[in-house]
Amino acid sequence: MQDLAFRMITLYGFSQLCLMVGVTIMGIALLFIGNDKVRSTFWLRRAKLAVALVSLLVGLSIVIQHVLWLRNLPLEICNALNISILYIATLVISTSFIALAAATNLSKERLFATCVIFCGCLVLLWIAIPFNQLWTNVLTAASLIIYFVELVRLTIVFLYNYRLLRKLDREPGSEDSARFACLSMVMRCVIALSSLAVLYVLLALLSVSDTTVFNFALIAIWVYMFISFVNLVIDYNPLAEANYHLRIRRRAAHDVQERHMTLLPKIESWVDHGGYKTLGVTMLQVAEQLGTNRTYLSEYINVNYGCSFNTWLGRLRVAEAKRLMLSSPTLSLDRVALNVGFSSKSHFMSTFKSIEGETPGRWRERNLLAR
Repeated sequence: MQDLAFRMITLYGFSQLCLMVGVTIMGIALLFIGNDKVRSTFWLRRAKLAVALVSLLVGLSIVIQHVLWLRNLPLEICNALNISILYIATLVISTSFIALAAATNLSKERLFATCVIFCGCLVLLWIAIPFNQLWTNVLTAASLIIYFVELVRLTIVFLYNYRLLRKLDREPGSEDSARFACLSMVMRCVIALSSLAVLYVLLALLSVSDTTVFNFALIAIWVYMFISFVNLVIDYNPLAEANYHLRIRRRAAHDVQERHMTLLPKIESWVDHGGYKTLGVTMLQVAEQLGTNRTYLSEYINVNYGCSFNTWLGRLRVAEAKRLMLSSPTLSLDRVALNVGFSSKSHFMSTFKSIEGETPGRWRERNLLAR
């Protein structure tokens, strides 16, 4: 029996050592993994930093437990230190991942209120130590009650925002998709950690002091979280590259839209004043009159009319020629061509036929008879 007890103590100590070393190394590694694209992505950098800090806190809590066990410090101080680390870890995780689920930062007021609540819990926890056992239990219980109420509120906020994100029509490979994958992984880990916490409480209630299995299970969860984050960072490198080019294209499209909105009233005014009727007008002249350049004017015409400048100019002149031929039936085609900006009758007739499919004379005769 003594030999078995010695082996169990040795195994428990080994599990504690593995947990401490493992989570500490993972925390340090998470601080440094990722290239400039990952570090420039605020939500991923914040999530990575939060998990790294919590990993280091878990490693620190194990060290503290071991030191306190060696020095035989009072149980109240041991509990206060462990619960304090729990409070800090909860604050780091909750504020980081609620903001990630909401795709925005928490408001400064809400963040300040959450920090004040957790600081209040810490104050209650530590001022309870010098009192007698009754007041120590009361103040510790009050601290834990406030903590759990705030934790429930933060959980509800997180689940609400997570549900909204889940309903989004996420494009595969998009940043929203990566953000959702990160949150889903964290949620799975939180559920596993919560299950372990329940198991730990049950073991404590049953006066089972050996938590070797608990330690190894905790190592497995942390390894899963670490590997998931590494994979997310690796996968995010090409995603960040794609998002960079996507942002460039969106910015370019936005710039094009703004230019078009600026050009629209100017071009409409130019058309209304019959600028297209000017004989021999060129795209450079029109661009100068509109206060732009040939490239932007050509871009506007290509996007909005689906043709070149010369084709667009020809359509405007043909439309005006049709109106003129119907309003002035006796007007010669030479005069019509000159009035709408064509340099010659032959140019007018070839352009008209390419657009309408028949000569100006035949078109006028047919439409006059139909009136």
